[in-house]
Amino acid sequence: MWLERLGVLALIAAAIYACRWMWLNEPMPDAVMWGFSICILPLAVLMLGEKWGRFIQKL
Repeated sequence: MWLERLGVLALIAAAIYACRWMWLNEPMPDAVMWGFSICILPLAVLMLGEKWGRFIQKL
């Protein structure tokens, strides 16, 4: 169970880092950046966290 939590925390940290990197370095319009920050990255973390949990439970 602690491995699942550690994996999800790592995914959240990676999403925060990716969001920060995108806002500082990408020349995309603000509307696209907000869409990524509010919709895409949280959904990606949720789906990857679910996959990680299933993978850990199969072990």
